[in-house]
Amino acid sequence: MARVTFTEFFNQLVEQLYLLDQEKGSHYYPLPEIAGALDIDVPDSGWFIDAGHALQDQGIAKCLFLPKGMVHAELTGKGRMFVESNRDGSDDGNNVQHEVNVVNVHGNSNQIAFTGKHSSISQTLPSPVDSETLATLIRAAKNALSSDANLTDVERREHLGDLDEIERQFSKTKPDAGIISRLLEPLSKVASVGNFIFKFNEFLH
Repeated sequence: MARVTFTEFFNQLVEQLYLLDQEKGSHYYPLPEIAGALDIDVPDSGWFIDAGHALQDQGIAKCLFLPKGMVHAELTGKGRMFVESNRDGSDDGNNVQHEVNVVNVHGNSNQIAFTGKHSSISQTLPSPVDSETLATLIRAAKNALSSDANLTDVERREHLGDLDEIERQFSKTKPDAGIISRLLEPLSKVASVGNFIFKFNEFLH
């Protein structure tokens, strides 16, 4: 495997995210698998977390920070412009603006801010959410719930059931945003899945 600097590692990840985006569409792709496919020797798994934060801070990608240091990234429109402008030399990439999803955790009691606002129980979404992205989020959220030692068995079963119903709703031709919103509210109080709940809430807009 090739040893690289962090800057080289970061640039190669961005380039590969761009290629995947062009070839397979806009999805969340796991950064460790990208590095493995590129035969990059990553000295520290923390590089993936650092790269994820850097991608978000520069607006190049939206990232999901999953348990055990797994990071998935989805290229943004600004990310595409970043790669394309660097390729043709028209820009140094400094015009990419900051774009970060923030979830505020309060105290030590697994309480997490939920800011979604939905005006009607019968509100529907215009089209189904991408099935691959949805499956990745649901699977990761379930894993997080399953390993959350702060939950009782009853709470865990209830939350897992809510995720199953959320998945069914998003898979419909016309998902009911009101139902999804109500299901997200109790889940939003569980800090271990806050990153995923924010993303589900984002799908509602």
